[in-house]
Amino acid sequence: MQLIASIDAYPPSKRRSSDLEDTNGHVVRVLNEMYSNREVPAGDEDPMAEFILGGWSWRASSFRIWHVNWDPNMKQFQSKAIRPLTHRPGAWFWFAGSKDAVFDARLKLEGMLHASGAPSDAPLDLQPLTIIAKYCQDRTFRDVGGAPQVAKVYQHMNTKQFAVSWKQDPTGPASLHLAGRPLLSYEIAHLPEIKFPQ
Repeated sequence: MQLIASIDAYPPSKRRSSDLEDTNGHVVRVLNEMYSNREVPAGDEDPMAEFILGGWSWRASSFRIWHVNWDPNMKQFQSKAIRPLTHRPGAWFWFAGSKDAVFDARLKLEGMLHASGAPSDAPLDLQPLTIIAKYCQDRTFRDVGGAPQVAKVYQHMNTKQFAVSWKQDPTGPASLHLAGRPLLSYEIAHLPEIKFPQ
């Protein structure tokens, strides 16, 4: 919320004249400033938070992704630019979470792409999201669950959220979720809807 507020209060961000690469640096500075000003008991553990920052960079004329996480040696948040896989230059993606979940997801994605026979330079479609949704359904990993949260980023730097049709209970009916939250009975999403096989 603090990151959103700080970006929203910066006029160049509002009029999209500030590039995403500048935002990446700002994100790391805000996180580190917030952590340095925390009020917690002495001997607190390193933060477990990590973030994926992505979108369209008009300066680079391409989509960009950064993985922002805590560096236990530097004792601060760091940002790492993500590049496509060497053998799949069209595959821009990143998974975050527990090491086991990330490792398994990467293996599954590679197997999915190999089985499809897609050319090595083919861009990704919904394959990473399909893997995440499967983990959310079967609860393979303790830290992956709930309804997937889906948003699309466009080259014109606008974004659109999607309502997700999802079963909270595998034996119950599907209901619409927005940003991970089930909509109340009187709410209408007024957004495109995405369904996963369940």
